[in-house]
Amino acid sequence: MYFNIIILLILSGVLAYVGDVLGRKIGKMRISIPGMRPKTTAIVISIITGMLITIVTMAVLAVFSEEVRIALFKIEEIRRDREELTKKLEEQKSVYDSIEIEYARALEVLKDMNESKEKLKAESLSLEKTLQIKKLENVVFQPEELLDYVVISSDSKPVEIEKQYTDMVGRVRSASEQIGVKTRPFESIWNQLRDPLMETSKKLKPKEELVVYLKTTQRVMVGEYLEDVKVQAEMNRIIYKKGDRFVFESPSGSGDTDNVVIDGAKSREFIKIELIKFFDKVRTKLKNDGMIIEPFSGFDSITMHDIINDIKQKNSKIKLSIEITGDVSIVGPFAFRIKFYKI
Repeated sequence: MYFNIIILLILSGVLAYVGDVLGRKIGKMRISIPGMRPKTTAIVISIITGMLITIVTMAVLAVFSEEVRIALFKIEEIRRDREELTKKLEEQKSVYDSIEIEYARALEVLKDMNESKEKLKAESLSLEKTLQIKKLENVVFQPEELLDYVVISSDSKPVEIEKQYTDMVGRVRSASEQIGVKTRPFESIWNQLRDPLMETSKKLKPKEELVVYLKTTQRVMVGEYLEDVKVQAEMNRIIYKKGDRFVFESPSGSGDTDNVVIDGAKSREFIKIELIKFFDKVRTKLKNDGMIIEPFSGFDSITMHDIINDIKQKNSKIKLSIEITGDVSIVGPFAFRIKFYKI
């Protein structure tokens, strides 16, 4: 770079000197171009000399400097490249702006997920606290809790009916003692319950079945006596027939629905909590319709685990519903099948 500048300075000086000498000599020689006076001729020669200085300077620079060659001969190409580059930069900026928008949306989704996570965590802690309180209290029976039941047929003889009742009382005593609840002697309990139990059988009509059951009257804790129980009876009936549509109140409370939506893309813990809520809704509906037993008594943790796996494999939102697969009476069994499909 410095070498080029030095060459340019030397060349300019030489050309300026030559031009000056040539101009003075031509002036002294009083040469004239045809049609011009000597003075005018000297001026023209000076102009031509200046032009030659510029041309030679540019030529020398073009020979020794790549930058000058580019500036002289490739300026239009450079301008086109610059415009194309500017256009690409604008496109990239547009893409970047789009990415920024999507990133902001992702942050909002993440924020919502974190809020849901905190809410679920709070609910889980509340459930754990309730469970701990219940464990500390050692509550075994709550008021109005079903202890046992029998189904009496209209064609059963009094002796057979009495045998069903005594067996039921025996089962209640045995089950209570196994979980730490004290009971009175069998004879004492039977003497108290015999008359109300036998009285219920008189309500039977031909070709009917009567469900007779025992319920608690108060809360009972470990180590306490199961003092008072009450006798209740009602006619057995079918509350659902095979193929019936099972409906319950929608989550929004706006009416009835036969399904709930669960997002299989979320965590297993979230799916488990949603399933528990779903089964609670089904349980509440069955109780309101007259079922007196626990409908999911045979529903174990393995079954729950399998359902969670099936939902998780879908990895998307699904609808979950109950299909009635057999006639269901107030004492069960609750014959059902869980159906779900992707939305």
